[in-house]
Amino acid sequence: MATTINPNGTTLVEFSATWCGYCQQMKTTLNSISDKLEGVNVQIVDVDEEMELAKQYKVRSLPTLILFKDGEEVDRHVGAMPADQALEFILN
Repeated sequence: MATTINPNGTTLVEFSATWCGYCQQMKTTLNSISDKLEGVNVQIVDVDEEMELAKQYKVRSLPTLILFKDGEEVDRHVGAMPADQALEFILN
């Protein structure tokens, strides 16, 4: 799977795993707010399939969300969060 960080705009990458309950919860949260994320490139990375990418971004716990703006990492969050907090994290 290729993960693409948008060089002109906002990309949210969730590092996740199928066996991680909190990751599945976060995926559901992101799906529930997807209509409010117009213009945001959302990528889900399975760490079991993309171990090198997880290492490159120093992912130690799951889920880890990394927010990129114009290709640069600007913020990260470890752990699941409710929809309102996720929206604030992504859009602000």
